[in-house]
Amino acid sequence: MRFIDATYTPKMVYYPACGADRVPKNVFGADRVTHLSLPENEPIEHYLARLGDGIKILGNMENSPLADESVDLIWLNLHGLNLSPKTLADFDRVLRKGGYVVIEELHRNKREEWAAILEKFPDYQKVDLPPEFQPGRVKYGVMKDLSSDGRYEGEIVEGEYVNSEDEMIDIVTSQKEFRGFENILDQAVFKKKK
Repeated sequence: MRFIDATYTPKMVYYPACGADRVPKNVFGADRVTHLSLPENEPIEHYLARLGDGIKILGNMENSPLADESVDLIWLNLHGLNLSPKTLADFDRVLRKGGYVVIEELHRNKREEWAAILEKFPDYQKVDLPPEFQPGRVKYGVMKDLSSDGRYEGEIVEGEYVNSEDEMIDIVTSQKEFRGFENILDQAVFKKKK
C-alpha cells in the first residue's frame, strides 16, 4: 500500500466490502479512504463502528452512493469476493479517468479464480509492478495460538507477516504458542483509460 500511495498519490480511495480492515486508512489517511459496507451486515458485524474514525458509508457495490468520477483509486481486498458486471459498471462510474483499481487477493489453497478476475478488466490498462510486488509471491506469517486445545482463536494483526519460511519456522520453533501459515499473494493494478 505504501508503494501504491507513493507512486500514484490518490486523493480519494474507495474501499468497498471493507469489513473492519483499518490498514488502508492507516496507510492512506482516514480522510482519504471511503469505506463501504452493506447495510444488512452492520447490525450483526458492526464493521463501520469497529473501523473507528474516517469516512464510512452504507451501500452496495453494485449501486454505490458515491458520485460519478469521485475517486482516484479503488482498493479491493477480494478474499473470494464476486465482481459482478453491475459491480464493475459501478466501479467504472465512480472512478475518475486515469484513476486506478488495485486488487489484492490472498489465497490459502486455490488460485484458479485469479485469471478470471484479471479478465474482468479488459478495458483498463494493466500496470506492471516492480518484481517484488508481482503476482504469485508467497507471504509467510505467524499467529499466536490463544486457545488451550491448539486451535487459533483471534484475528491476525498487522505485523505478523515475516520475510521467509525459515524465519517463520524459527519463531514457531522457539515460541511454542505461535503457529505458522503461508498465503499466496496476488496483486494487480489497472489504470482507467482516458
